[in-house]
Amino acid sequence: MTEQDRQRLLDRITVDPQIQGGRPVIKGTRVPVSKVVGALSAGATAKELCDDYGLQEEDVIAALAYAAKSVKDTEITIKKPSDCTPTELGSFESLVLQGGEVQQQGLQARIQQARLLGFAYRNSELVSIAAVKRPTNHHSSDVFRSSGSQASLAEFQHEYGWAFTVQSDRGLGHATRLLDQLLASDPTLAIWATTREDNVSIHQVLMRHGFARSGTPFLSERGRYLVLWIRPSRPVFGGLVSSIESLVADVPDRW
Repeated sequence: MTEQDRQRLLDRITVDPQIQGGRPVIKGTRVPVSKVVGALSAGATAKELCDDYGLQEEDVIAALAYAAKSVKDTEITIKKPSDCTPTELGSFESLVLQGGEVQQQGLQARIQQARLLGFAYRNSELVSIAAVKRPTNHHSSDVFRSSGSQASLAEFQHEYGWAFTVQSDRGLGHATRLLDQLLASDPTLAIWATTREDNVSIHQVLMRHGFARSGTPFLSERGRYLVLWIRPSRPVFGGLVSSIESLVADVPDRW
């Protein structure tokens, strides 16, 4: 494919703050790139997408080209908080708050106490974050008790969280790549996470990385039902297998 052909495909994608909250969409439609890419990964064919959403085959190819370019243009950085600059820590905190799930009070200190912070930059702009946190014993105990989990709390000393992607970049794989590299930093790490009960996309990401539900959904202080996920400590070989499975799962087996 020539550069001219590639640009012609990318011109079929547009970003407008007034359409789908600024998410990249197929030009002339309200169909997000992320929906096309996600459907293909789930096994849909290009013809099915064209029939369902009134697209042309080139629109589907354009969505894949846009997603591929986004990955190419995105740099993933994993750091200890102590290795981050004040600007990096401030940018990370800003995106955490933009997610609207975390109170600002005490957040700066909690970020600095985390084990690892993950940053995804696209064209030098921070577009996605995640972390391996060191939760307090009180917080961990409250979550495990509320969920009714029978897992040993003593084994799970770290939490995956503060995962957030700006609206324009959702569905382009940043969360998966951040989690890949955070877990790769220590494949033997026993870790837990909570998600909204209705957040199916992140459920799929966690399952592909070896997380399993534990207990039952429970009501959070913010009035949302959450699900507890755990990923027990595993041998390095097991972590490698999980990474390979994740890569395979992301490749559509048919168009």
